[in-house]
Amino acid sequence: GKVVAEALNRTRIGTMRARIGLSAKSSLKHSFSRASLDDAILPTRGALLRLTTEVAGLGGVGDAAFQKHTAEARVHTPLAALGLPQLSLSVAATLGLLLPRRAAPLPATGDSVPPPAPLMPPHGVFLPDRLFLGGPNSLWGFRTHGVGPREQRHTSTGLPHAKTPRDSLGGEVLATSSLSLSAPMPGRQFEKLGARAHAFASAGALHSLGGLVAGRTASDLLLRRTDADPRRPLLVEMADPDSRYGVALRSFQRRRLYANLRGDFMVPFGTAAIETGGWAAGVGDGRLVARFAARRDVVFRDVEVCGGRADGIGVVCEQRQERA
Repeated sequence: GKVVAEALNRTRIGTMRARIGLSAKSSLKHSFSRASLDDAILPTRGALLRLTTEVAGLGGVGDAAFQKHTAEARVHTPLAALGLPQLSLSVAATLGLLLPRRAAPLPATGDSVPPPAPLMPPHGVFLPDRLFLGGPNSLWGFRTHGVGPREQRHTSTGLPHAKTPRDSLGGEVLATSSLSLSAPMPGRQFEKLGARAHAFASAGALHSLGGLVAGRTASDLLLRRTDADPRRPLLVEMADPDSRYGVALRSFQRRRLYANLRGDFMVPFGTAAIETGGWAAGVGDGRLVARFAARRDVVFRDVEVCGGRADGIGVVCEQRQERA
């Protein structure tokens, strides 16, 4: 009973199931292309450049809010200089970047917040709008959407097993490159169809933006679980007074918390110092620092450091708590 209940709970908070529901999207999309290809389907000569930008959530309309940029470049050239005019060499590259434009709303005090899904996309970005990789139109040699973050699908009973498929979750940073050599296929029928044989090599990668920049740290800060640690997110567990972390902290009479006053973009001052009532991502921390330095429990204050004119320890607060 306990095993089934835990499995059903994992199914309930799975990424796919967590995104079930209605959503509205309003977006503007602009595409620029410049091409000199001799054939739109099977080119052997020429080049192509295509730039696409999509912005969703302008004016606050809809619950999708993101910027998506893609760039594609291809070059095709016959190998006539090598005495092989029938052969054509093709080089292609693709880049993609997806940026969320809306921060997740903070829950009201006392609200219960269910643990997020393992690789939950950023707020305002839904799965159909993510970047996907794999398949004949994106990365040859790989199955459709076969590259990038994946999550094991749960069965109706909530008990995944080795044969359970893994769903593609997409990503926010994409890069591909390919090199191919093509030649006409022998035979009149193939010649009429313009069919060509291809030998190719391709490579590509698809990542989440936070994981690419900061690895496991970003996963922890975004409250994402991983396959290696399928339990609740690390910070959620650390915030539980009854967890092993809370029990260990209670055994000490003095507990210290360190925070950078300014310029910490990964763990800004308001987050590191657990200073509520304001938020800044490493820029504009001055107001929070000034308020923090005026607290009644401050036992040390360096005005020069707090003002950003010197390095060192700026503020020390001390809260005494008697042991039970």
